[in-house]
Amino acid sequence: MIVACRTYLDSGVLIAAWRGLEYQSNKAISVLDDSRRTFIVSDFIVLETIAKPTFNKFNDEVTFMRTIFNKAERIMSSEKLTKKAVSIACKYDLTAIDALHVSAAIMANVDEFITSEKQTKPMFKITELNVISLDSIQA
Repeated sequence: MIVACRTYLDSGVLIAAWRGLEYQSNKAISVLDDSRRTFIVSDFIVLETIAKPTFNKFNDEVTFMRTIFNKAERIMSSEKLTKKAVSIACKYDLTAIDALHVSAAIMANVDEFITSEKQTKPMFKITELNVISLDSIQA
C-alpha cells in the first residue's frame, strides 16, 4: 500500500526544477516525480512563480508551473492565514513571504515542507512543521 505524503512545495523548489543548476534541478524533479506525494501550493507560490515568466513571455515555464498547480491542492489566502503568518514571523524571525508559506503549510496540515532554503535559515527552527531542505534530498 502506498502512503500519501502531503507536501508543501516552496517556490524555490519549483524554480529549481525548471531553471536550477543541474544537481538542484534533478533533486527538485525527483520530488515532483514522487507519486507518493500529494502536493500543496498556496496563492503565494503561484504569485512567485507565474508573474515574472508571464511578463517575460517564458511560455514553457508558465505551462510547466501551471501543470503542477493543476495537480496540486491549493491553499487560498485569507485573513486567518495572514494572522497566523504574523504570529509565526514574530516567533521565528521569518521574512513576510516565508511566514505566509509556512502558515499556509501549517493550516493545510502538511506532512512536510520542502524548500530550497539553506538549513541555516530561521525556518528550520520551526517546531510546528517538518521543514526539509532540497539540498538534503537524494536525487
